[in-house]
Amino acid sequence: MKRLAFIILPAIIALGHSIRPPIIEGTEADLHEFPYQVSLQWNFNNGSRPRHICGGSIINREWILTAAHCLEEFSGNGWFEVVAGVNNIADEESGAQRRNVTRYEKHESYDTNAIRYDIGVLLLSDPLDLNQNIKTMRLAKKDTLIREKIAKFAGWGSISKTMQDIYPDKLMKVNLILRTQEDCQQMGKHVDESQICAGGYKNVTGCTADSGGPLTVTVDDEQMQIGVLSYVLVTLAALIAAKPSRPKIVGGDQAIPHEFPYQISLQWNYNNGEEDPFHFCGGSLIADRFVLTAAHCVPSEISPDGFPEAVAGEHDFSQYDAAVQRRRIAEVYVHEDYEGGVGPNDIAVFRVDQPFRLNRNVQLVKLPEPNVIPTGDCTISGWGSTSFNIFPSYPDTLMKTTIPIMDLNVCREIYAMQEVADSNICAGTMEGTSSVCSGDSGGPLVQTENEIVQVGIVSWGGVPCGGYRNPGVFVRVSYFIDWINDKINN
Repeated sequence: MKRLAFIILPAIIALGHSIRPPIIEGTEADLHEFPYQVSLQWNFNNGSRPRHICGGSIINREWILTAAHCLEEFSGNGWFEVVAGVNNIADEESGAQRRNVTRYEKHESYDTNAIRYDIGVLLLSDPLDLNQNIKTMRLAKKDTLIREKIAKFAGWGSISKTMQDIYPDKLMKVNLILRTQEDCQQMGKHVDESQICAGGYKNVTGCTADSGGPLTVTVDDEQMQIGVLSYVLVTLAALIAAKPSRPKIVGGDQAIPHEFPYQISLQWNYNNGEEDPFHFCGGSLIADRFVLTAAHCVPSEISPDGFPEAVAGEHDFSQYDAAVQRRRIAEVYVHEDYEGGVGPNDIAVFRVDQPFRLNRNVQLVKLPEPNVIPTGDCTISGWGSTSFNIFPSYPDTLMKTTIPIMDLNVCREIYAMQEVADSNICAGTMEGTSSVCSGDSGGPLVQTENEIVQVGIVSWGGVPCGGYRNPGVFVRVSYFIDWINDKINN
């Protein structure tokens, strides 16, 4: 069954004023097919190659249009750069032009929670030299009547449909269906007069890192920009390039050491012992040789060198702890009905090669009785980013937060364009402020009223994390008790 995936974009009328989103199942753009397209990059001032973070469009020789949420600085000793006339960002064409950014402005009404007026402009250090491969983009006026039903979008976002993002070096393109505001409202997404909706089928869309890129239509045989890519839904284990982004708990507090003895860190070991392993997902210890996690956390090859591990007794990544126990993942069991990406049955069990030694800091978590529907407050834990913006800030220590379970029908209204199944539960508030996000995936959602019981597994949610009407969606563990027991016992 095909499902529509929608993108919320601020319309150009707002101009009165992971990272990187992916283009899924797009095609490679022809050389200089999009001469108005630019790559917004961050120069870390350390000799490394600048990193592509967002897209943008040329609105005149000195000014670039992008999304406001792209304009968050990585560090105080770096700067933004813009590259125009480029298709391959890893091997820039000879005619490409690079400029520093001297100033940028976000729309005065930009709201990070509601994602309104997510639009900004950048002033270049020197004007671009316009030519056949570098051109300005015509902008739609407030009263422009758009009769087209199909729009074009291009970007350098991930083309992967798995947990590990795969970023193309070459510009990708995709056609998207334009939708009315009424259509988008009916699909459960709140939009106002500054936003428009566009989308394709389930695997045809734009996502994190294509942010800021232009949405265009053809008017009188000329391309016209009508939108800027803002935010979309993402699974919670979006990973960046060689070392993907970790999960995040937004608005949480630091956990007490070993407060969550059942917490597992799923890590990629780069074949260098315990030095610098990469945490990519969470999990929970349900038997001495079995870890419960999300199906989309099943590790594809993060690096040609290395292997996945389950780590128990961990609290602070920056401190060596002899009590921490590491086990190789020997076998993976994914639910037979899981179809990948954002969807139901996002559950898996990992078997490790040697049993964990249970002690004060490494313990099993209790699972619920079959088919129990949890209510009330729950606690989540993980090592994810604590940042509310697109640039993550990862803590070394385990974080925690408490959120209420949301009525499933309310959650379905919010995420009407995605399937929230009976086997899911939702948790969070309409206002946001505390949430899970990209990569706390697989971690446990527990209730602690009389005893600690795991009721959920972190699966997916909306972005920005902790934002307005963006609750987390979890696998309801009680729905899968028979399946879990079958995998453990057989």
